[in-house]
Amino acid sequence: DVLQRKRFPCKFRNWIAALLSSSSSRVLLNGLPGPPIKHGRGFRQGDPISPLLFVLASDPLQHILDIATHKGIIHR
Repeated sequence: DVLQRKRFPCKFRNWIAALLSSSSSRVLLNGLPGPPIKHGRGFRQGDPISPLLFVLASDPLQHILDIATHKGIIHR
């Protein structure tokens, strides 16, 4: 939803959705890959796209906090 609201192209949003729903890993044992281990959802630690998605996800949270501060619901 955030990517759509920020007007990212549909193709990019579909790539991110595919990455989030299809991530898996394999363990090398004596140089041979084992069976895939499905993660189900999410990125692995250190994935290069993680910082971008973190910033995009934190933007709406910042907006909500700004509104709450302006209305006096929370204080700095």
